[in-house]
Amino acid sequence: MRHSCIARVWLVARTLRERKRDERITATTLARDLEVTTKTIHRDLDFLRDRLRHDVVYLPSQRTFTYQTTPLLTYL
Repeated sequence: MRHSCIARVWLVARTLRERKRDERITATTLARDLEVTTKTIHRDLDFLRDRLRHDVVYLPSQRTFTYQTTPLLTYL
């Protein structure tokens, strides 16, 4: 199912926020779940970081994206 840009960014943020401790969230899995390219997911992650000031980080040791801290804007 295709989502609007804002809906997709919200879904990415929600997925990261609800990540279980041992769960890996990669651009590939997000892209597959949201039916977009990994490039689109990387742009969405950049938007979350740069425009919305979310502390989204990539943890190379765990090979996953996550929030460094709990997001201030819980509605996103």
